[in-house]
Amino acid sequence: MTNGFEFGVGLVNFALLLFLFKIFMTDPLRVVAQEREEKARRDMEEAEALLLEAKAHLQRYQGLIQNIEEEKKQIELSGLQDAQVARERLAESAQDGARQILERAQFEVAAERSTARAELRQGAAQATVRRAEDLLRSSLDGAAQRDILQNLLSKVGSPDAR
Repeated sequence: MTNGFEFGVGLVNFALLLFLFKIFMTDPLRVVAQEREEKARRDMEEAEALLLEAKAHLQRYQGLIQNIEEEKKQIELSGLQDAQVARERLAESAQDGARQILERAQFEVAAERSTARAELRQGAAQATVRRAEDLLRSSLDGAAQRDILQNLLSKVGSPDAR
């Protein structure tokens, strides 16, 4: 029976320990469990709020990236248009310059042609006069030359010649 008595005392001790544990430990453990549960709930709420904030930032940045892509396309298009305008201006300026050079060259050629013709006429006239003088000297004798000279002088001295 000793074993039964010890077993009974052990059982009473265990029941007493359980009773004391329930009285003194369950409330503090419950409070600790509630505090941990509350902290876990707050941490989850904070994590969800951070997740929502991160998603909002992501959407904002994606919008900015989209705007940057559109701005890049606009800048490229504007650059191409500016280059085309500059190219057209340069071509127009080059054509104007070429046209001015051509007009100046044509004017100079016409002036040179006119000068050359005048010189040619003058040279031809001088050559004709010299040839006529030579022909007259060789074909006319002294008396014929005097008659022509007197005839010329009389015409120059007459009132009709003036």
